[in-house]
Parts: sequence; C-alpha cells; structure tokens
Amino acid sequence: MAGFFNVPIRRMQILLFVVDLGLLLLTLMLAFVIARFAKFNILFVLDRFSIACLIYFTVYCLVFFVGQLYDVESRHEEMMRSFLYICGLVLVANLVISMAYYFLPSWRIARRVMVIQAPLAALLIYGWRRAYVMVSRGLVSARRVLLVGAGETMASLIQDLREGYAPEFAIVGVIDDDPGKMGRDFGGVPVLGGTPALKDVVAREKIEIIVFSPGYSSAANGHTVRNVLDLKARGVRVYELATFYMRVTGKVPVRYIEDQWLLFYQDFAGITRADERNLKRLMDIVIAASSLTLLAPVMLFVALLVKATSRGPVLYRQERVGLDKRPYQLLKFRTMRLDAESSGAPRWATYNDERVTGVGRFLRRMRLDELPQFFNVLRGEMSVIGPRPERPHFVDLLEKDIPYYALRFAAKPGLTGWAQVNYRYGASVDDAHTKLQYDLYYIQEMSPFLDLVILLKTFQTVLFRPGY
Repeated sequence: MAGFFNVPIRRMQILLFVVDLGLLLLTLMLAFVIARFAKFNILFVLDRFSIACLIYFTVYCLVFFVGQLYDVESRHEEMMRSFLYICGLVLVANLVISMAYYFLPSWRIARRVMVIQAPLAALLIYGWRRAYVMVSRGLVSARRVLLVGAGETMASLIQDLREGYAPEFAIVGVIDDDPGKMGRDFGGVPVLGGTPALKDVVAREKIEIIVFSPGYSSAANGHTVRNVLDLKARGVRVYELATFYMRVTGKVPVRYIEDQWLLFYQDFAGITRADERNLKRLMDIVIAASSLTLLAPVMLFVALLVKATSRGPVLYRQERVGLDKRPYQLLKFRTMRLDAESSGAPRWATYNDERVTGVGRFLRRMRLDELPQFFNVLRGEMSVIGPRPERPHFVDLLEKDIPYYALRFAAKPGLTGWAQVNYRYGASVDDAHTKLQYDLYYIQEMSPFLDLVILLKTFQTVLFRPGY
C-alpha cells in the first residue's frame, strides 16, 4: 500500500496506472506515424503538442478512474475486462477530448490522429487488462509482515488483510511474550517467539513490515526499542496497528485505538488551517452555485414529477446534526409517503423500503433526491464533501455505542464523502460504525486532492452502485 496526497493507493493500482500511461503514449505516437503527421519522434510531439497531450492523458485517466479500471477489487471486475466495456470508455474519453479541443482550438491534436489512436488504445488497453490477471502477482510481490502482540486487535487485522489485501501483504507470523502462546497457531499464522527474538525473526523471515499492537508499542523496553530502531535504519518499516490499518484500508479502527494515539500522533490539519478551510469553502460555493445553475432544468423536472405522482410537498425538510453538533434543516426532494413515520419513532431507511414511492425509488437510485442540499451548502450548513449528516435521535443512540463518534462533528457534513464512496448505504449501528471509520480518516487526512478523488468516486457510485 502506498499513499499519494493522503489517498491510500494499492500497488496494483499503481501498476495499472503506469502501464496505461505507457500504452496511451504508445498509441498516440503510433497514430502520429500512421497519419504521416510526424516522424516517430516523441520529443517533437510532446514539445509541439504539450498542452494537447496533457488534455489527452488527463481525460483518459479521469475516464478510466470513473469507469473503475483502477478498482482492483471491484464487483464489476469481469465486465471491466470486456472488450466492449473498454471500447465504451475509450469512446467517452475521445468525446470529452473532442469537446475540450473545440473550446481550446489552439491546443488540439488533429482529428485524423485521434481517429487512428482510439481503436489502437482500445485494443492495447483490453489486451493489457486481460494479461494483468496473469502477470500482476508476479510483478507485485506480497510484502512480508510480522505482527507483534497476539491479541484481539491483531486477530481482526489478520482477518481484514486476508479478506481484502491478500495479494499485497503476506503475514509471516506473530511475536508474543506469553509462554503459553509460543509455537502455537494464532489466527492461521504461527507464533514465532517473543520480543527478545524479534531481530533474529526479521532477518530469518526477510520481514519488510513490523506492526505493533497498542499494548506492545507503549510497553516496549529499552532493548526492544533499540532493536526496532536498528531494524528501521536497515529499511524495515515499523507501524503501530492503528496507523498501519488506517494507511492500508483508508479507515480508522475506532474500536482498537487508544486516546493517546488520537491525542499525540494524529492531527486535523484540514480543519485547523485557516487557508485550507477558506479554500474548501470557496470550492463549496463554486461547485454548489455551478451545480444549481446547470441542473436547474433537472431539478424543475424532478419537482414536477414528485408533485404529480404523490400527495404532499415537493421538498422534504428534516432536522440533522451539523458542525459542532448544531442542528439545521436538511433539504431533499420528498421520496417517501407522508405517513412514513406515522408511529412517531424515527426509522433508518432500508433496502427496498416499503415507505418509498415509485418515483422516490428512482430518485434515490440516481441520488437526484439529494440535489436541493446544494442550497444547504450555499448557506454554509453543509460542505460538498464531508461526513453524511445524521438525525439527532440516531446521533444520541450512536454516541452511546460507538467510541469517538462525536469526532465526526469536527467537520461540516457533506453531500458526499469518503464513507459514501467506499461503503454502502448505512441502515444499522454496525453500518454506522464502519462509516465512522471512513469519516475519521477523512477528517484526519482532509486535503484538496482527497476531495477531488471523492468527487470522481462519487460519479462511480452513481453509475455503478445505485442508492436505496
């Protein structure tokens, strides 16, 4: 797992991206040669058409990203390797590039070059995606990991790594000082000895990463600390469990962290820095105003549709909890019957909820019911990106059951967020717990680049993961 501007990135994704860039460059050079536009001189092309090439590469990469070509664990993996799907993405990319060149005629590549390049790109990207399954494991070897501390937290980490990150990490074994655990199996991996043998185990097993459980990292004696520092100087990476888990999964393991970890090892730079807050607010205003202007015809059509198909108001106002736990009125297009909560008790929406109207179901699946929240963004009650706001009743319930739940109110709630693009719609305490892990990651790692990734993944979510 690597990280880029606070965005967790898997090495498989880096491999896919780098090879895609190389193939796109190759197809562009071949198209120039076939079109007899230039000799096969990459420097000539990149110099004369530098901005045009920048547009070309940027659009292709963005379309491929939204099209989930870099989601190595996607449910649509087989579809993404199909020739027709690759052709569709290449067609979309070329349409967007043509639009960009129309508005920027001084910086464009000849149409005949693009006509030749498109089928070449489709063929090579398709061939690479088919070959990727066979070659990826050989090109990106699993990193050898040693765990220190055979406790409940490590058992959870072992399970998570095996379920979603097996190609990335190979857990070699566990170190623990309990004599009763020596030589035994723990979570499917062997206990290789105690902390005095740490250095020897690392050398013998060719360990690349050491992960300490919270208890062991805080109670390590001087001899262990010196050994670990020596190993770090030799290139072995050393993490505390919570930090490693966060960097790998993009979540903060709220049930397994201690107060000291949040207090001394983590900060909230995106919240505390005034310049970043001001930039985020400026982007919120620009995006909200632009979206309301461009989507006004869609919103008018949705409003008429809601009014014509069910009794009641078009807009639905509901109290939510915002920044610093301040309540506000969230706006949505109404998608449920008027008697949706006739019992008086708040209820979570569920999959195929019987309270949702026919039109409301369509609006939810396409996320069109959320569009009026751009007005909440303009009023400063919400941000475009942040933790999804919750109702006061559920906030009181979740604060009792989930550690550190109140930390999510350190940021403005958002229309979309890191939890929304990485996890399904929440409809239970367990779902809220998982989404909080993503929300805390966002609050800690907030950055403009992470916001851009979330916006792009939001398009993914709308296209490939319809809402309730």
